[in-house]
Amino acid sequence: QLKLALLQPPHGMELMSFIQKIVQLLASHLNLFASRRLMIERLHLLFQKPRQRDAFPTLMEWIKLIETIQPRPISREAEYREAVLYSLKSIWWSFREVLNYSRRNLLDKVTNFNGCVIIRTSGLAVEMASLLASLFVNWAFESRENGNGLKPLIFVLDDALPLVRGGHSSEAEGGINPLSAWSFLGRSRGIGFLVASQCYSLISPALRNNVDNLVCFGSSGEDALAIGRHLSSRHFSA
Repeated sequence: QLKLALLQPPHGMELMSFIQKIVQLLASHLNLFASRRLMIERLHLLFQKPRQRDAFPTLMEWIKLIETIQPRPISREAEYREAVLYSLKSIWWSFREVLNYSRRNLLDKVTNFNGCVIIRTSGLAVEMASLLASLFVNWAFESRENGNGLKPLIFVLDDALPLVRGGHSSEAEGGINPLSAWSFLGRSRGIGFLVASQCYSLISPALRNNVDNLVCFGSSGEDALAIGRHLSSRHFSA
């Protein structure tokens, strides 16, 4: 059964750097950029609380600490507080049996695994599915700072279109799928991806342009045209 300590820094990672990066990860998935300072300050306070060895703050502790903030009514801080509480509670209700653990080594086991890690997120909303997958990839990336000599770690994203689809016309490319950036950022850390999707034309161009191997099982319409353009732009040896 999946049980994950959300606020567990990778071994050797400086605490403040971890706090800033985990807040940035949540902010990018849940559109909480204006609330980052509030989140960082409270999370830093939470890490100062005395704990047993190898125990870490939980998501629910973070929520309760933010609830103690008493801003002036109709102020920006009040708006930031409500936005953070709404989003963090949404995460709690989506993953309450998964993320609210303070003592777990699942991420260590996953990222030290020799082979492939298959991620399935069926039944989750797009933002939550992307967040859950990103937590694993982000941990692997941060825990493999020195990529020399590391065995490859392959993440398999099954039925992944909701996680890697391109941005809408009103959004910056990659704005709703941070995983598209990992397709090239992960190379220096020995991280690779196998992405399964039924609609190639809807996948983020940032990811499509970094594909080394493409396997097709028949396609038509816009997908066939997109695949044709992709293949025609590459040079292949016999």
